[in-house]
Amino acid sequence: MEEYKKKTNTGDDVFIRLQKPKEPAPGTIPDDGQDHSLPRPTAVLLGWFAAKHKNLSKYGAIYEDMGYNVVQVIAPASVVFPLKPQYTAAFTLSLLRIIAADSHLTNGGIVFMMFSNGGAINAPHLSRMFTGEYQEIIKADDEPAVKTVREAVAGIIFDSAPCYMRSHLGARAINEGLKLPEGIFSKLILFAFTLWSLLQRLFIINLPLYFWTGLRRAEYLCPELYIYSTADHLSDIPSLEALVEERKQQGKEVRVFRVEDAGHVMILRNHHQKYVDTIRAVNDWGVNPYRSKAGLRPWLLQENDKS
Repeated sequence: MEEYKKKTNTGDDVFIRLQKPKEPAPGTIPDDGQDHSLPRPTAVLLGWFAAKHKNLSKYGAIYEDMGYNVVQVIAPASVVFPLKPQYTAAFTLSLLRIIAADSHLTNGGIVFMMFSNGGAINAPHLSRMFTGEYQEIIKADDEPAVKTVREAVAGIIFDSAPCYMRSHLGARAINEGLKLPEGIFSKLILFAFTLWSLLQRLFIINLPLYFWTGLRRAEYLCPELYIYSTADHLSDIPSLEALVEERKQQGKEVRVFRVEDAGHVMILRNHHQKYVDTIRAVNDWGVNPYRSKAGLRPWLLQENDKS
């Protein structure tokens, strides 16, 4: 396996793990001197706020066992709680540039997996870039990178997300992300975040509405999977389930993995085997349909499994 690291526009690390190209079985390819190695799928993991890469790697290991390449990134607070949405869009675009720069990451299909709002904050911007918006951000030099990723996207997965941006939930997410105990300081965080959110809505932009409208109208150009728990106290479950139903009514290909007894981003721990099976299924409903349309041989887990 080859590993290397890049930097986003905010200076945050993007960890990339490439597996060796898959060679077809002997006798199944023409002897024409060309490279007939089978391009691998890639999973792009966008972590939750204040996540650690060692924790995100537990999810990456699921994809690596499937033979996928893995990209990991965790957005900073300035991207998750931006003054303006353009700050998040610039971060998303910088990630697309990094992905598009390595053909090993795009030739076999891409699955985006977003955890909590720290990852899902990028989703509306991803859609707007895929559909040709953001001309004020996407310059001529950026268009090939966006096009490359757009044409490679095979699936999008949300874990414990998206969550409607309510002030008390945002403050609680900050407290838990920073592991702050209940007390005066955590209450100050709640007060400060609520005040900040109010001032932002009054004088800059209603970011929660902007975010949620973007999710409702999103065109990811691929199937969607929503993983969540009704016991998640950091998520607005009624709004999430209403979003899922609206996406279905729009004719989007939507799947759901719902549990009732796990905390925020804790479903892998509480339902490990079912979670792994659910992720592995993206190979059938996302990656291989994409590969069929792209004229690529299917990615067979039984041949590439490392688990």
